[in-house]
Amino acid sequence: MKNNLILIAFAAIFLLLVSGMENANAFPASDDGPSISLINVYPNAGTGDFYLTFSSADRSATVLEIMNADGKKVYSEELHSVPGTNFIEIKNSTLPAQGIYFVRLAQGKVKSYAERIVKK
Repeated sequence: MKNNLILIAFAAIFLLLVSGMENANAFPASDDGPSISLINVYPNAGTGDFYLTFSSADRSATVLEIMNADGKKVYSEELHSVPGTNFIEIKNSTLPAQGIYFVRLAQGKVKSYAERIVKK
């Protein structure tokens, strides 16, 4: 149990450090380019495929990156988002092992982080 608490604390600190925001799920519009908001990953925790939803202010090239708990990139894909809600399927095979992962979406200079993904 102590190891689980340490891992959860590390994940929370990592999320705050990489996002640089007080609320990791709220991504305000920026003068640096398009904005991304309302990121959600479900089911979370899960053993199968995961689904990512996010809102985009406009049509834009969007980069999806998934990092493990050590901050190492394990997956990257360029997407073409549309205004409004976007849906992405993350195949179970994309995440190499059980553990905690973090999702990053980027449009131009705007980078956003979602809550962690827990693969059982």
